[in-house]
Amino acid sequence: MNRIGASRLLQIAGILDVGIEFFFEGLPGLRAGGFSADSLMAEFLTRSESDRLVRGFLRLKDDEARRKVADLVDWLASVS
Repeated sequence: MNRIGASRLLQIAGILDVGIEFFFEGLPGLRAGGFSADSLMAEFLTRSESDRLVRGFLRLKDDEARRKVADLVDWLASVS
């Protein structure tokens, strides 16, 4: 009922000039000072580039283009 999407949460964090982890402080299951180690999505959301990447990806109308972008990111991650 009162959910906020990741993109909107990033916008709010930017306006408040805080990291996205600010909104999750004190939640059970989180290690002190950050997200649980196995939470790749939470780590992704803390990156400043995430909002731009997600917005651009969602604007792609072609399924093949989205697949190629995902392949490119996989490739870049494997060579760095």
